[in-house]
Amino acid sequence: MYKFPKAKFADENTVVEQIDHLYSEIEECLQALDEQSKDLFHLAEEIFDVSHSAETALRIIESLEGPEFLRNVKYFVIAKNADRGYYPSWEVEQKPSLDIDLTAIENEQRVFAGMLKVVMEEMFSFLLEKNAKYGNSCLEPLRVFSKSPTDEQINVRMDDKLSRIAQDRVGDDEDPELDLLGYLLIKKVWSKLNGAYHG
Repeated sequence: MYKFPKAKFADENTVVEQIDHLYSEIEECLQALDEQSKDLFHLAEEIFDVSHSAETALRIIESLEGPEFLRNVKYFVIAKNADRGYYPSWEVEQKPSLDIDLTAIENEQRVFAGMLKVVMEEMFSFLLEKNAKYGNSCLEPLRVFSKSPTDEQINVRMDDKLSRIAQDRVGDDEDPELDLLGYLLIKKVWSKLNGAYHG
């Protein structure tokens, strides 16, 4: 989690004292910002000092609450910022946004809720893209050879994915677990459309 060596202040300072130090480092960074056109090295140096001081504050919090607490906060921040679109590599065209206020969820559930939100949004985009690519074949199969009902064809595809997982026959560009989850969701969609949903 940390990028810098542990500073002695992690054992000596309180959280409040370290935040005061962090603020002083930010002030030095702002001073260097005025000189950025002349000395980018100095500006980068001060930015690293801010980062190091912030890490030290996190180390102090970790000593009070434990590493798992800090990891959970980190994952919550990642989920929150992913939801805000801060990570372009996570974004998929037509990505939806589940209307969920993470701050309204109890603290112990926020990490799970945040990451679940990210995963479900990514799954939505994944299935939407696949469905468009294959011409809605899951709900409206072409039936050139197989004449089985749609839900039975979905079951066959799920069996195939389970077989690949059980026999460890997975290609480099495959994710059978993701595909299996997708087919389970597709079957729920089909069931709802056909009035057979009981879940």
